[in-house]
Parts: sequence; C-alpha cells; structure tokens
Amino acid sequence: MKIAFFGDVHLPVFKETLPYKVLDWAMQDIQKKADCAIFVGDATCDGNEQTYLYFLGKMQSVNLPFLFIP
Repeated sequence: MKIAFFGDVHLPVFKETLPYKVLDWAMQDIQKKADCAIFVGDATCDGNEQTYLYFLGKMQSVNLPFLFIP
C-alpha cells in the first residue's frame, strides 16, 4: 500500500498564488501514485473557512480514502 503523507500547504485567501498550483500538482500526483492520503495539518495560513472548505473539496476530488488532521 502506498500512502501519501503531507501537510503544511498554508493556502492563503487569494487563489492566484503558488500554493494553489502546488496543491493541484500534489493532488494529481497523489491520485496517480497513492492508495490513500494522510494530511497532518495547516491547510490554511490564516484559518479562513472558505479556504479550508476548498482544501477539503480538493482532498475529496482525488477519490481516495484520506485521514485529515486539522
């Protein structure tokens, strides 16, 4: 079993930034190569709820089992 283990993406409120591009790349890689994913925290850099929900949506879009520790 291959497990993608990652954290500290620190997404800002503004989506036109590098962290969002890196997240897209990571989600594509995880979907191709992993059987499940574990995220260990710091999804946003400022605790913004909409950013947090965006991140959860990205995690769900890879259609793999995942464990999320906020």
